[in-house]
Formats: sequence, structure tokens, C-alpha cells
Amino acid sequence: MDWTFLAIISAALQAVSLAIKKHTLRVGGINDIVAFFVFAAASVTLGAIYWMLHKTLVHDAMTLRLWWDIAIATFFTILGVVFSYRALDMADLSYLSAYSVCGVFITALIAFFVVGEVPTARQFIGVSIIALGSVVMEYRAHKHLSHADRQKVARNRTALIFFFAAIFFYSIPPAWQKDAVIITHDALFVAYVTHVAIAIAFVSIVFVRGGFQRMRSITQTMPIWQFVLWTVAAGIVAAGANGSAYIAFASGPVAPIVALKRLAPMFTFFIGLYAFRETLHARRKLVATILMICGAILVALG
Repeated sequence: MDWTFLAIISAALQAVSLAIKKHTLRVGGINDIVAFFVFAAASVTLGAIYWMLHKTLVHDAMTLRLWWDIAIATFFTILGVVFSYRALDMADLSYLSAYSVCGVFITALIAFFVVGEVPTARQFIGVSIIALGSVVMEYRAHKHLSHADRQKVARNRTALIFFFAAIFFYSIPPAWQKDAVIITHDALFVAYVTHVAIAIAFVSIVFVRGGFQRMRSITQTMPIWQFVLWTVAAGIVAAGANGSAYIAFASGPVAPIVALKRLAPMFTFFIGLYAFRETLHARRKLVATILMICGAILVALG
């Protein structure tokens, strides 16, 4: 299957998964719990698919280099998840998601050093357009904002600090994920093992922080069974999103795939608008999102 199509599918599913996570993040301080359920569901889904295809959960290419790649990808993914969930606690989904394309340039640089992929001039032009979109997204006049809207703007900007940290951390794993796929020639195996490692890490974090006791606070907004259902659904969708990206890495270059995954803002803008009624500066967000998407496409075509 063509890697560009897989990357676009990954972007669409990523947007849906983010929207589901946003739906469950109605109570503060449970980010680690959400992450555990999401990655546990994703790892079980990917592992089950791998078992059905191969009748085993192990691989012949279990080398030190492979585990090193998985360890780096896992560590920085965990950091990215922690910071992105903190940002989602505070800000509009459509506001944050458009900025995710800013990590493409970092990914391109890392891919150059890890797997030898060289960004082209067109990709750099695309990154510049993405940066312009970021400026459009952030700039706004405050003369006619209500008090509630001003508070929302302040929360969005604070959340952006956490989200930029998440972008940086999320930009690191793809190159090592690609290298792991090169070693094993088995994208699905790398995907399921990485998700298992992340789920184990988060269950450890939850236990250390006494997270399962904090689940009682969830009942303020929804029954526990409903919370588990939503997070498991997000995990299954995330398995499709991340699994598609891993398979794309088997045949396509890292930076263009990551750039196409950043088309997710196009989907999250409309999800945020219609599902969460995030209407503040909707026109400007749309213009900024379109600019960022154009930049991402240039990066992909480079």
C-alpha cells in the first residue's frame, strides 16, 4: 500500500483519537490514567493483529540495536504524551493541533543523522510556510473579546508552552522507529512492541502517583465504565493511526510521512468546531490550518 495514503489515514485517525481523549479529559490530574488505558488498548490491538498474522509475538531480529531504537522511541513518546495531555487539559483541541506541524523540521534534522535522509529545498520552504501559519494562528486582536474569551486566550497560550515541549519530544521517535523497521523488516512488530513498552511505563507511573485512587474523581463527569470505554476506543483508533505510520516507514522517508501526518489539524479543526463548539477565532484558525497544511504538503513533496 502506498506510504502517502497510509500517512494520510494515520493523520485522520490521529485526529479522531485526539478528539476522544479530549472528551475524556474533563477532570484534571488524570492524564497518566488516560495514557495507560489508551496505550494498553493500542498495544493489545496491535499485538492481537500480529498474533493472528504470524502465530507468535516474538521476532528473529531481537538485537541490541533494535532494543536501543525502541527504548529511545518509547522514552520520548512518553514525554510527548505527558506534555500534550497537560496541554489538552487547558486549551482548545483545534488551537493546539495546528501547531503540531512545527515538529516536522526537527524530525527532518534527526532523520538526517539517524537514517541519512536529507531534507530538500522544497521541504525548507514548506517549513517556512508552516511557521507563517503559526504566526497567523497566534496573532489576534483583543479589543472586542469578552472576559471569558480573554481567559480562554490566556489558557491557550499557557497550554502552548506544554504543547511545544510535546512537539519537540514527539519529533524525536520517528527516525528511530524507522531504523527499527529497517532492522526487522516488520513494521507491525515494532509498532506493537513499542506500544507495549509505553503502556508498561505508564502503568508504573500510575502506581507511583496513586493514580487508580484518583479514578474516583472521574465519576464527577461520567461513570467509570464509560471512561474506560472512551479511552479504550481512543486506544484502538490510536493503534490504527500509529500502525499505519509504522507501515508507511517501511517504504517511505521519515520527514514526508511525519509531514503528512500533520494534516491532522485539518480534521481536528472541524472536530473541535462541531464536536466541542470551539468557535473562538474560527476563521483565523481555518486560515492558519490551511497554511500549515500547504507547508506540510510541500515538505511531503520535497
